[in-house]
Amino acid sequence: MKNWPQIRRILRIAGTLIGLVIFAYQLYTSIGSLSTQKQQLQLIWGWIFLALALYLLVYLLQMVNLWLVYKTNFPAIKLKPIVQGYAMSFLPKYTPGYIWGYLSRADWLESRAGIPGAYSWLATVLEVVVTLMSGAVVLLLNWAARGGAYLALAVLAGLLPWLVWLLMRLVARFARKFLKEERQRVLEGFAIPFARWALISVNSVVQWLLLGVGLRLISAGFSYQTPLPFWSALWKHIYAFCISWLGGFLAVLIPNGLGVRETVLNALLESQVGFAAAAAVVVSVASRVLLFLAELVWLLHALVTKQDSPADLKYS
Repeated sequence: MKNWPQIRRILRIAGTLIGLVIFAYQLYTSIGSLSTQKQQLQLIWGWIFLALALYLLVYLLQMVNLWLVYKTNFPAIKLKPIVQGYAMSFLPKYTPGYIWGYLSRADWLESRAGIPGAYSWLATVLEVVVTLMSGAVVLLLNWAARGGAYLALAVLAGLLPWLVWLLMRLVARFARKFLKEERQRVLEGFAIPFARWALISVNSVVQWLLLGVGLRLISAGFSYQTPLPFWSALWKHIYAFCISWLGGFLAVLIPNGLGVRETVLNALLESQVGFAAAAAVVVSVASRVLLFLAELVWLLHALVTKQDSPADLKYS
């Protein structure tokens, strides 16, 4: 399409503006809510810094998962280039559609680590699959904890990684029939051993749990208490974060789900956790800000260390 570059530019600008407007509104509302509270807010910085530390750890675990995926085809690859390439993609991912962040990472790993772009796109597919699958596991466990068909839901949550792994192998086997021989080798990533896939899946589930714990710590850091017991409130924070993140992920035209996730999270913190509207807005926006800061820390780390010789980062 001859006009595609112009259309892409318009979509990128429109999505960015929409996301920034929504987020700015959330930030404005949170500041207004704080100023109108009758009681002075007592910020507990220890909980806030601990939540930031957990978010930093979550990003590290995401990088480790991507490294484990790459090791299927490149056993000798080091974690360092994966960390750098992952962090360098943080800024481009805020353009609509996510694809720009993935494209940036693929180009960086090809130039700096010598990994063909086709393998990076395969790794991206696996990364998205395991993220959505592990999110589904968390939701199934949440519904199981609420009662009803809890045993069936819990069993399904435990079997889901294996079922997805089988499905990927079937898809790869079917796709090989339509690809040239040199392209068939790229699909070897879908033949990832189940033991490694199980490790990647557990890692991803742990990430969801840590993100929810971080959200609970932010609530405590802003001195917002809930009528729920600690464990029940913690699990509801995990559930709320998971649903809001998935909602933002599906809003592909909004950069990184900016604003959409906060809106969904606000509603869930009110309905699921029992927060007042003002408290829900403050906690959701604070969570986004801390995620920004965590990404910034990793980005600065990548910028500082990227001066290494490309030869030192090659997988072979």
